[in-house]
Parts: sequence; C-alpha cells; structure tokens
Amino acid sequence: MLSMDESHKYWFSEYSIPGVNEILKSLGLVNTDYYTDIGAERGKRRHLLLEAYDDETLDWATVEPEDNYILVGYKEFLDETGYVNKANELPVHHPILWYAGTLDKIGEMAERPTVIDIKTGSSVGAWAKIQVALYAMAYAVSFDTDVPDMGILHLREAKKKQYSYKPVESVYLESAEAIVEAYHWQQGNKAVIKSIQQKRTSWVDDMAERLGEVI
Repeated sequence: MLSMDESHKYWFSEYSIPGVNEILKSLGLVNTDYYTDIGAERGKRRHLLLEAYDDETLDWATVEPEDNYILVGYKEFLDETGYVNKANELPVHHPILWYAGTLDKIGEMAERPTVIDIKTGSSVGAWAKIQVALYAMAYAVSFDTDVPDMGILHLREAKKKQYSYKPVESVYLESAEAIVEAYHWQQGNKAVIKSIQQKRTSWVDDMAERLGEVI
C-alpha cells in the first residue's frame, strides 16, 4: 500500500520509496534556488482551487484576486480542448523502477486517457517533460494499462489566452526511465538496478522471440 507521511515522503508498506521530485532534485535537474515557502503555499492553494472547480464545490467568494487568472485559464483550456477530468492528486508508483509520485490530473482528451501536470509559475523548466513522463509510466504500471497521453498545462497571466498546453512526446518515456536508473546508481540501490536490468533483458528476449516467429 502506497502512502505519504507528513514530510511528503513516500512509503510502500514499510519501505521508503523515492518520489519523482526527489529523483529530479537529486540529479540536479531541478533548480530549487528560487523556491520559497510562500511560493509553495501559493502553488498548493491554486491546485486546491482547480480541484474544487472540477468537483463543482468552488466558493468563488474565497478566491484571491491574484488567483483569478488561474481559474480563467483552466476554464479556457477545458472549453477549447474538451478535456474531461477524472481524478485529482492521484498517487501512483512503479514497482520495477521503484519510485512514486502524485499526478495532478488524469482524464480524457480526444477520447484518449491523458495525464496532465499543472504549472502556475512564471515559466516551465525543461525537466517538466521528464516529470510528467515519470508520472505517466507509473500510472500505466499501477493500473495495468497502456501509457496514457501526457501534457503540461501552464496557467499564466497573458494578454490573450491565460493558458498554454504542451503535449509531451512519447520519446521522453525512454529518457525518464534512464534518469530513474541513473538515480538508483547514484544512491547505490543495487537491488533496484538489478531489477531494472532483468526487466530490460526480459524485454529483449521477448522481442527476439517475436522476431523469430515472424521470420
């Protein structure tokens, strides 16, 4: 059973399991120099507003003026893309690559399951594509399904649209897996590395067997 403690550390039963953000930070892919407690609280508040909007429980009287554009942008995104949200803040984990994370949103767009990561800062780092790819892989394994489509929704103040939506290409899945493996090498997690290598060997053997049947 996957759980998270008060310090936001993930646990699977009694075993500690690294989170997506922990992995990215440990490898120096995320610059946390500009992170502040105020910014973290603001981000948390805005995510809760979006959840309340999805659940139709939002009390507009409680919305801070500085957060109005977040909701305007989200409504524009829904209206223009037809995205239908299914769940918020969904915890997932990958038992082979041994990591966990919490999806911002999972829903459907163009009749395809789609994992969406929400960004509300002034800019979106290049690492965000790896982040959402890790979430999508863990979702697929957690629910025994195909890897869903992926995208990053940036809600921002702008002269025209208050949002920018960028699909994330499937090529980032391979990069994301390599980054997790690099993290486990860094941490000296030999058992996890062995599990990853066995998975890769099994995949190669299966592919060779299928090719043999075709030939």
